Amino acid sequence: MGFVHRLDEAVTYISYHLTKVCRPLQTHGMARGIGIGDLVAITATVRRRVTEDRVSVSIPSYGFPHSIIDHTKVKKGQQIELSGEVTRMDEAGGRVIVDLGPLVTVDINKIRLVEKYRPPKRKRPLRDMVD
Repeated sequence: MGFVHRLDEAVTYISYHLTKVCRPLQTHGMARGIGIGDLVAITATVRRRVTEDRVSVSIPSYGFPHSIIDHTKVKKGQQIELSGEVTRMDEAGGRVIVDLGPLVTVDINKIRLVEKYRPPKRKRPLRDMVD
């Protein structure tokens, strides 16, 4: 009887702690519907023109200057939109790494979802069908 009683206590203890550890994460990215592979947009501000075809831009929450190729006539202080794919997510810190050419780490609330990633559809099933 003592063994069964201790076994019940152990099962209760383990199931309680598993529910605490394995609960679903309530994160910024999942709440906004942003995931890896999604196409996102970042609004950047033009800092200055570096050369005839390059412009230095300031990306919010990035902290470093970023240079892009631009053949249009943009002015200092003008807002432009940069788009790229999400490569990694730091859900605990609320940061996302976006591929804009170089990888850029920004806050998740500074990006906007443009297009959700859709995995390709299979034309053939993974296994043979039974006749």
